[in-house]
Formats: sequence, structure tokens, C-alpha cells
Amino acid sequence: MEPRAESCEGSGPSDRQEGETDAERAWRRFYRAASRGAVIGLLGRGCMHSAGAVLSTLRRRPVRSVAVVAGDTARWTAFLGAFAGCYVAVDEALRHVAGEKQCVPPPARAHSRARSPT
Repeated sequence: MEPRAESCEGSGPSDRQEGETDAERAWRRFYRAASRGAVIGLLGRGCMHSAGAVLSTLRRRPVRSVAVVAGDTARWTAFLGAFAGCYVAVDEALRHVAGEKQCVPPPARAHSRARSPT
């Protein structure tokens, strides 16, 4: 049995919107990734500090100051936003330099036996 050649049509969801250039798509991806990373950092670290404050209160231990907690949360938010943005920026730069995956039509099948017209 011959290996089946895969075609690129319908191979995955396209992240390009109608009438959008490559540069617009790259900026949109960068902005979305940085925003999502920042939100994840804010929610993750903020929830962790909130839970820590509640547990400290229940254990009757001193709670960390709001300024220290807010600064730590802001640093973590900035880190994750920058990390996600840099990752997408490098991905887009590689895509621009190396090019997209090119779709190659499957090769024509060669018949091993010639059919005789009868």
C-alpha cells in the first residue's frame, strides 16, 4: 500500500481574518499573546496572594503589606506578558524569514499494469 500524501487544504484553523495582511495578523497575534500572558499572570499571582492572605489571617499570622504583594503581582504580570509577547514575536519573525509551509500537490500515481482497451 502506498503512503498517502497529505494535502494542506483544511489542515487546520486559519488565524487570518478576511482582508488582513501578514503584518496586521502578526501584530494582532503579538497583542493577544502579551495580553493573555499578562492576564494569566495577574490572576494567577493575585489569587495566590489572596489565598495566602486568607490563610495568614486564619492562622493569626501577620499579613504581608499590600504594597509588597501588589509589586510582586505587577512584576509577575509584566514577566508573563513580556514572555508571551517575545515568544510570538520570535515565532512570527521565523515565519517571515523561513516562510510558511508550502502545500505540494500529491504526486500522480503510476499504474504498475497498463490496461488494454477492450
